[in-house]
Amino acid sequence: MPLAGLRSRPAQPLPGRNRALGTAAFRPFPHPAGRNYPVPAKIFGAEPPKDWCWYYQKARLAEQQSDWQAMMNLWKEANGQGYDPHNEPEMVPFILAAAHTGNWDKALEFTDNAYYPSFVMHDYLCTTWRRIRDEVPDSPEKREALQQAIADFDCQSIIRP
Repeated sequence: MPLAGLRSRPAQPLPGRNRALGTAAFRPFPHPAGRNYPVPAKIFGAEPPKDWCWYYQKARLAEQQSDWQAMMNLWKEANGQGYDPHNEPEMVPFILAAAHTGNWDKALEFTDNAYYPSFVMHDYLCTTWRRIRDEVPDSPEKREALQQAIADFDCQSIIRP
């Protein structure tokens, strides 16, 4: 069975497990926003120092919660510490965060920094802007930035306004 098929199936109890638990044992525990649950250092060791990967993973977690402003704050902090993405695709979550926070100049700047003239990056960036078109509330600034992205990154075949 393909991996994608596994994701769409509801969780099932393991064979031999107490049936009274049902699938409740497999539901994720809700993580209240803003709460910090430290990991026991005796078990997992000390937390490694913050580097680009730390900021990137924290930003991806914030993305799952649609906390776009937290993502932009993480970008500013990482950038202030001298950290940069290791590759072009790592810019995409920050393009989305900039767009969702209405920082259109920054979204275009991030896209320009991530643009690499390859088929894969071209399509990835253009589909990111298509996602922005579909997710971010409409405004004149959004329409202007979208038109600029379509023109600058040759996205006409992927984004049809």
